[in-house]
Amino acid sequence: MPLADVVPLGASGLMERVEAQLTCTTCGTVLCLALPRGTGPTVVRTSRNEAMRHPMGAVPPVEQWGDAARVAAARAALQYVDHEPGRWFLVAAQGELLLQARYVVSNMADDSALVRLDEDEVAAYREQGHDYLTALAERIHDEGPHREASAFRGRDLYREPDARRLRAEVTAAIRDHTWLAEQRRR
Repeated sequence: MPLADVVPLGASGLMERVEAQLTCTTCGTVLCLALPRGTGPTVVRTSRNEAMRHPMGAVPPVEQWGDAARVAAARAALQYVDHEPGRWFLVAAQGELLLQARYVVSNMADDSALVRLDEDEVAAYREQGHDYLTALAERIHDEGPHREASAFRGRDLYREPDARRLRAEVTAAIRDHTWLAEQRRR
């Protein structure tokens, strides 16, 4: 969770505990800044392994707790559209569709590629729907974007300089969708 979101989300009362984790780039120590509901803030200095054990609940949609500027920023961000469990996620922003597809690097490792759908792919998706994306994700998997000869290597946005930001934005879109799905099941 971004540090700037901790106070407004904590003040909303929508979560039992809101936490941001900051990692020292020199030593790897993690500061966990938390706002548990009904008590004062806490700051804990811990190891990366211990910080990963902190339960991180799904974050409610920003429209429920953010101010107008934060809501506008969220609307400009990537939004969940569709997915196939364990295989791919489709997200959208500003009229573009991006497909995050898993692929196997070896029997010990896998990764994901983020591909911006071109006009033909968007048209095929609109016509054939979910099944088209499953087939496209299978092609990405088969070609392995980690290989030099892959047609998807040059299209993989996770190979660009802002890959870390893109991964975080895709993760946030998926996380927000997951929270809504959990709320609907309750």
